Amino acid sequence: MLFQLFAASSLAVASVAAGSQVQFTDSFMVTADTWDLNLQLDARQSGTLATQTYAKAGCDDWQIQMNDEVAAVRIYPTAGNTAPRVSLNHDFSETGEFHLHMTVEPYTSSYCFVNLGGIQGVHLPSAGISLRFYSNGDLKLFSGGSEVTAAAASLSGTSVFAVDVYISTPPGFDGGGTARVHARVNGEIWDMNGTAAGYAHETDGFADNFITFGAYASSYQQAWIRELSLYDRTPLHGVGWWHGYTGTNDAVGLQGIEELSPAYFQERIPYYGEITGKDSSVFGSDTQAEMDQQLDYAIAAGIDYIVWDTYPPRYVGENNLNDYGLQMYLASSRRSQVSFCVDMMGSGFSYWEYGMKDWFLNLMTNSAYFKVLDGRPLIYVFNLPSYISAGSYSNVAYMLEDLSAASIAQGTGDPYIVGTCWTYNEITNAVAHFGETIDSYSRYAGGVTGYSSWNAYRDEASHRYLPQASTGWDPFPRQENCAAWNDGYPRGPWKTEAAPDRIVEMLQDARNWVNDFPLSAEVPLVHSFGWNDCSEGARIVPSLFKGVDRINAFATATGADGVNAAFELGAATLNDSWTTISFTNVYDYPPVVILGPPSYSGTSPVSTRIRNVTRTNFQAKVQEWECDDGSHMNETVHWLAIPPGTYTIDGQKVVAAKAWVTDDLRLFEDEFYATDNPNTQDVNYNIDVDSDKLRQKGFSAYEQVIDYVCGPNGSDWQQQMPNGSSYFRLYANNNLASVSPDVSFSDTGRFRIETETKVGSAEYNVISFGAQNSNDANPSGGFALRIYSNGDIRCWAEGQELTAAATNLTAAQYQVALQVDTPSAFDGSGTATIRLTVNGMPIDLNGTAAGLVHTQDGLSSNYITLGTYSSGSVKDGCFYSLKLYDENQFTFVPTEAFSSSPVVLAQVETDYNTNAVAPRVCSVSTNGFLVHLQSQETNTLFASDAYQVHSGEITGFVLMEPGQSDSSAFEVGTATGIYSGDKWISYSAAPLTNPRIFASLNTFNNEDPTVLRHENLGSYGVHLRGQEETSYDAEQTILPTETAGWVVFQD
Repeated sequence: MLFQLFAASSLAVASVAAGSQVQFTDSFMVTADTWDLNLQLDARQSGTLATQTYAKAGCDDWQIQMNDEVAAVRIYPTAGNTAPRVSLNHDFSETGEFHLHMTVEPYTSSYCFVNLGGIQGVHLPSAGISLRFYSNGDLKLFSGGSEVTAAAASLSGTSVFAVDVYISTPPGFDGGGTARVHARVNGEIWDMNGTAAGYAHETDGFADNFITFGAYASSYQQAWIRELSLYDRTPLHGVGWWHGYTGTNDAVGLQGIEELSPAYFQERIPYYGEITGKDSSVFGSDTQAEMDQQLDYAIAAGIDYIVWDTYPPRYVGENNLNDYGLQMYLASSRRSQVSFCVDMMGSGFSYWEYGMKDWFLNLMTNSAYFKVLDGRPLIYVFNLPSYISAGSYSNVAYMLEDLSAASIAQGTGDPYIVGTCWTYNEITNAVAHFGETIDSYSRYAGGVTGYSSWNAYRDEASHRYLPQASTGWDPFPRQENCAAWNDGYPRGPWKTEAAPDRIVEMLQDARNWVNDFPLSAEVPLVHSFGWNDCSEGARIVPSLFKGVDRINAFATATGADGVNAAFELGAATLNDSWTTISFTNVYDYPPVVILGPPSYSGTSPVSTRIRNVTRTNFQAKVQEWECDDGSHMNETVHWLAIPPGTYTIDGQKVVAAKAWVTDDLRLFEDEFYATDNPNTQDVNYNIDVDSDKLRQKGFSAYEQVIDYVCGPNGSDWQQQMPNGSSYFRLYANNNLASVSPDVSFSDTGRFRIETETKVGSAEYNVISFGAQNSNDANPSGGFALRIYSNGDIRCWAEGQELTAAATNLTAAQYQVALQVDTPSAFDGSGTATIRLTVNGMPIDLNGTAAGLVHTQDGLSSNYITLGTYSSGSVKDGCFYSLKLYDENQFTFVPTEAFSSSPVVLAQVETDYNTNAVAPRVCSVSTNGFLVHLQSQETNTLFASDAYQVHSGEITGFVLMEPGQSDSSAFEVGTATGIYSGDKWISYSAAPLTNPRIFASLNTFNNEDPTVLRHENLGSYGVHLRGQEETSYDAEQTILPTETAGWVVFQD
């Protein structure tokens, strides 16, 4: 903001948000003297509610008049008519949040008054409020007909009052609830509670909103009312837009693809992307059609303006200051429905005199540029603390004031500048350094917050503040994949994405906060981070997995239309060969596809599989378990396609979504790699900082850097990371040299340790878990594997060798996988089950063909140790990687809250693992459920063991409220007692026309792999039956029984 000096006689200018709608304004400017207050209304008045007429009360006609010399209403109170007054003939109850601006001058009268609420034309209303402005500078507030003594104040020496009154009545003008009243007079806060922390007055909710003004005197005097304006303060919503997902056009676009391609990040890919494999994808928004479609979604969400991140040339193309994403926006016809402004990203100031300033000035001349406060262009400035720490804040302040002066000169107004910080202490510091150059403050990004956070910023920073309603903050993909422009993202716990109902709650809170604290939020704006910062955990744009969930969440808060579900149903004849099924609809992105339980033509158990779901079709088949012959006759299967998102369909709440479901979650991985490796003896070298390739990855490593500690027998020289290699070497000298990650991986009771090792010249290498860095190679409380230089494999458990496990696998290097299952977790109780493979071959730990596994007492900890042993001179061994996977059977899938537990339909949508699989849902609650990908009991690696690890798959879900839809188009219910025989399901609205049945097991009472089948589908009901696979045993009784969730549609 550029400060301008005004002459002492100038009047204060109203602070009015021009994004907020101007409901009514009257300049009181006429071309002739008149007693007629309704003269030339069309010329004087503007706004959505203009024109309005006036009525006089408590006076003779001549006592209230207008003239052509002064744009004002002149009031003449007399001894006989002590309070002449004027009312507008309109009840301004169109909105519950509004801002009234007037300029009043008591002049020679005792006081002027302005009444809001109550009946029309009274001096002191018994309902509503009355504000009085005395000729001696005193201020008084009356509420419900009585004075609020705590509100009494004085502006001694003041004769003209520029009054801004803000009223918020959340229920609207229905007479209920509580109205909050704030005011500024001549720019100063009027403390209506008499406390520094208060400011606001609360009163019973208004039943109406008539505006009356007048003056009082005990003898013939006069007063002036110079202007009147009323503004709707309904909050407007802005979103940050980072147009970095440019596909393969440049390094930034390629970086985005790299960040979101790993399977467990694909849920963040925007809707215009394509998943091309388990850990691969391609996406980019680089066409006008895609820009127009995104803007259509923004309009459907109720977004009022876009805050464009703007960069200097090196980020937007050589010698091109105009980001082409912004240019596509400017070329779109949709810009008339959603405005824009800019966020000045820091490095842009380095190019200020080389075109950046002129570019900003040119943008502000665009008709779509978003403006506030009677025509001031809105500008955000990113990360003010960075300029303070760099010592360049004075230069930045100069550039901002330079921009303000140039904007005023070209007629686009004095910019309203919002500076972003991260903490309220930083805002306090920024106020001290930037002064009034910055008009207001906000956060750029952060987690999903609420009132307490915004209050802290308002109270502690003691400056104007706009609430930042972030949709999330979790830059895990950038931490793991090291964005080329920033390797400093903080580590922290993996955060579950906020559910849509939480987003709605936060947005509604932000809207309320803006009007609860209008003296802080002088412009009624709510800023959200961000539209498409997907790799940083902030998203409003539809995604491939969640669809329009957040579009409709925003629409709920803003009152916009949102997006309706365009779903479709079908029936197909399927067998064991893939069949392509085409959609009738053409979708913006691949829908969730659910297959119903197959018919019962063939008696062999079958699961349903789909793959290659696109915007136009998908492939499907039925699949027998591997223990059967694989050939299966034709079955009838119904299918449902619905785009991901949260909807209300025929009166029922429906959530459609996809998730990455796996029994194989990577917790920790270290490839012992670092750039610029100086042949160090420090195995922790560059463990945290590396802008080229991060050494440590995985969910545990993301929370914190995991250092290594040297074993009790070792010295620093015994560890070495050779220059240019991705491994570390241990040197043993008549002892065991070892290192161990300095953390017990006790997150799960079911895990897999993987490492690759080479013995070298030592006698053997050891991999163990249990106690940390044991003094010997066979810890008493855990398990240890020794790989000898001659290829012998020997195992120890609880300090004793498992002699039956000894074998020989001569190889240059050894890839080891240790699988551990401790059902009681790491509490020292229960029985741990251990499996071992080396170079892909199972090691028979029991010496029997039926065994392959070892059981021992439950572990109390899980420290991993890597070591090398030599009984004589110095000898070495190498380790090339260390990985830890969580093989817990169940994945928690959070969802938007339901009023009661929904029915969950589940369908695996990929075939990354081609073995038959059945998704098993259980623990269904109002805000989420567990799901397990269930393979057949007999595992090909451990032939007689039911370990059942299925690598990850994309799985689709549809959740629906139990009950019958409004028009009986569908019914949702549950069926208990599902077993191997027929269970009859009756429809409430029978008979149905052409019913389509969908069902999934929603409990996990019986661990045997089980699928559902249907029989005798008719107008009145259907039989459901459970069917177990028989790879491990022939028993198929399903005891205890299960509960199925079912949905039936009719034409």
